[in-house]
Amino acid sequence: MSCRRSTATARTVRRQRHQAKLRSSTAHQLLGRRPWARARASEAAGCAATRYVAAMREDANDRPLDADLHLSERATVHQRKVVWTGSVGEFGIDDVTLPNGARTSLAVLAHPGAAAVVPFLDAHHVVLLRQFRHAAGGMLWEVPAGKLDGDEDPQRCAIRELEEETGYCAARIEALGPIHTTPGFTDELIHLFAAFDLKPGQVAREADEHIITEVVPLSAALEWIDRGRITDAKSICALLKADRHASRHGVTGPAQR
Repeated sequence: MSCRRSTATARTVRRQRHQAKLRSSTAHQLLGRRPWARARASEAAGCAATRYVAAMREDANDRPLDADLHLSERATVHQRKVVWTGSVGEFGIDDVTLPNGARTSLAVLAHPGAAAVVPFLDAHHVVLLRQFRHAAGGMLWEVPAGKLDGDEDPQRCAIRELEEETGYCAARIEALGPIHTTPGFTDELIHLFAAFDLKPGQVAREADEHIITEVVPLSAALEWIDRGRITDAKSICALLKADRHASRHGVTGPAQR
């Protein structure tokens, strides 16, 4: 008896699947035969997407700037255990209560901050570095950058690092905004800049730096980002923001693509 029931159940399931396939096939055929039906379905999907994007934009416009999580919601640090201190900062374990009330332990590298700069040699060329990075296992394309010296002003740091690493001094430098590099475990904040009206200066590199300076068309640098040739995060952000800044403010004109 159980075998008959099992067979009947299996037949029912197969019949239902077959009917579902027929309905799906019929719907596709109708859309294929009737252009107006296909157009109407596409229009409905487009309207839904448009409404969603509009709602997201309205929400973003209505939200005050201080509503961003990194500005308004903080964890309560109960205790910090310093594990290691070195040239890149202080590594420790924080006992914290998160904004949602959960209590946990988080590893944090306290970093002094840094500055990075995109040097414009002329309207369409920038100065980049090919720098050896042991942690990355080879040479990386980068913009000049370096850590802040204590409470050093980020712009002053950018000017200093530009001359030390490239041998150029900038008559004019403009801020592009800050970025968090790896917020999963460090508070490092890099301040980005664009430098213009370059003049020869004095190279003063550190003993542990292996750097080759190259003049590169901005258009090529942007293409290298798309192709994955430039993988350094701060340099990608700096180059994209510098190109946008130049396009918006007419400082150098948009990159020739």
